[in-house]
Amino acid sequence: MKKSLVLSFVVLSLALSFTAYAGTTMTIFSMNLHCGLGDWKGRLDLVINEALDSDADVLGFQEVCFNQDVDMTSYILKGLSEGGYEVTYWKTFNTHRSFIKFHEQLLIITKHKVLGSEAHMLPSMKGFENGYLAINLGNVWAVTTHTHFALPQIRATQFRTLNSIFKNRNTIMFGDMNSNPKDSETGVLKENGWISIFGGPTYPSSNPKSTFDGFWISKSFAQSISGPHFRRLFVNAPVPPSDHLGIELKFQINR
Repeated sequence: MKKSLVLSFVVLSLALSFTAYAGTTMTIFSMNLHCGLGDWKGRLDLVINEALDSDADVLGFQEVCFNQDVDMTSYILKGLSEGGYEVTYWKTFNTHRSFIKFHEQLLIITKHKVLGSEAHMLPSMKGFENGYLAINLGNVWAVTTHTHFALPQIRATQFRTLNSIFKNRNTIMFGDMNSNPKDSETGVLKENGWISIFGGPTYPSSNPKSTFDGFWISKSFAQSISGPHFRRLFVNAPVPPSDHLGIELKFQINR
């Protein structure tokens, strides 16, 4: 009897998790934070305030750095908590040393129940390693990544890897792609039915000319959503808090 009750509770919990977003709106917030350069606390204060205003379901950050003097993850978590954002789950993944003196990470945060996570390195160049960090929210995988900054050949291999892992899942992938749907290295995503949502130049933030930051949605998940609304963040900021603009995507999950 006890085993039956426990099993029923587990099944019910999983069922609730898998239907948590059905018919509701989901918001994803993403931004490259430009590591721990300059007045990193002042810059993060602006990002945290924007994240609190967004009240996104998932927050994904790239170039989150730490060393003996800098801890960007702890600062973000503290700021969110003090601002009333209830962090249910967060995870980091180290990729490489950045600007010589920092350890660089990916960071993902959510206020919802997480059923599992993955984090792995992508095919990269030594000294400039890249990776991805993903969480399973039940009916969607949220994946933040930061692909190679210079070589399209390496990015093409990285996209092939991400496609092979996530193409058959309900996936929304976002971050600093250092590319956009017009670039040839994204061909494997388009060939496999991924839908791209990029909303204009995001780099450099002071005078954006390159479209590097955006969202890719797997074919199966794209068929389940409606009304995606893309927003570039900090477009009119007197002093942008990073060398990239932030991005936000809001959409409804229909099933």
